[in-house]
Amino acid sequence: MALLHFVEEENEGRCGGALVRKEFVLMAAHCRGSSIHVTLRVHNIREQERTQKVLPVTEAIRHPHYNPKNFSNGVMLLKLKRKAKLTAAVGPLSLPKGTAQVRPGQVCSLAGWGQDSMGILASTLQEVMLTVQKDKVCDSCFPDY
Repeated sequence: MALLHFVEEENEGRCGGALVRKEFVLMAAHCRGSSIHVTLRVHNIREQERTQKVLPVTEAIRHPHYNPKNFSNGVMLLKLKRKAKLTAAVGPLSLPKGTAQVRPGQVCSLAGWGQDSMGILASTLQEVMLTVQKDKVCDSCFPDY
């Protein structure tokens, strides 16, 4: 997991992402600013941990068909200024090959520092296992997406 800090105008923000190659991080397209840096090996975002490694970003590449109104195609690649050093704690995320897709019924891991069920932002990295749903189920729960 990678923690991304970005600055847009005078506002600062943060998002989670995933190292997918030594020099690329995959993240949400709406997390964009004029300045972005990636921190690897982060567990607690409120503490400076000795193991953290900060890497500057040289380029942010949004999906060419990203739609900011409904967030469709909402992914972006960040090209790091230098390659991340792979270790037992830092490695690339395994992505499906070619046209392979995640199917309903498969169980996936979701990790990040987002809000919990009470709406409180987590300070430590959280992980949950989720079952992929059919598009119909998601459409009925989230009709605006």
